[in-house]
Amino acid sequence: MFKKVFTKNKKWNPLNKKIIKDFNKTREVSKRNYLCHAPFKSLCFSHSGDILACWYNKMYPLGKYPKDKIKDIWFSERAQNLREHILNNDLNFGCYDCKRNIENKFYHAQSPYRYDFLPDTTSEYPVSMDFQISEQCN
Repeated sequence: MFKKVFTKNKKWNPLNKKIIKDFNKTREVSKRNYLCHAPFKSLCFSHSGDILACWYNKMYPLGKYPKDKIKDIWFSERAQNLREHILNNDLNFGCYDCKRNIENKFYHAQSPYRYDFLPDTTSEYPVSMDFQISEQCN
C-alpha cells in the first residue's frame, strides 16, 4: 500500500496538526490514515477529457482521455506526487478548496467525506471511477 514518503529536497507545507486533529475527530477512526483517500482510490473523468484524482481538484489533472492510458495515469509521476503531498498533509497540489474548508472548519464541505466511504483495499488500482458525461446537472 502507500506509505508516508520523506523525500530529500522536497519541502512539505502541511496543515496545522491541531486542525488535522480537529478534522479527524469528525471522521471514522478507520479513515484517518489519509487526510483524503481520493488520490489513493479514485479517478474522475471530466466531460472535457481531463482525468482527475477527484471532482474538487481540477487544478492538477493527472492525464487526458483518450491520449493517456488509465494504467499509465494511475502509476504516473503526477499521481505519485499528489499522493506524497496528501501523505504529508500538504494540500497545495490543487486541493485548495478542501484546504480552505478544513482550515475554516467547514469539515463537511470538502471532498474527503465523499471518498471516505470507499472500501479499504490492498489493490494497487482505483476502486472507484467517476464519469462526468456532460456539464448538465442531473
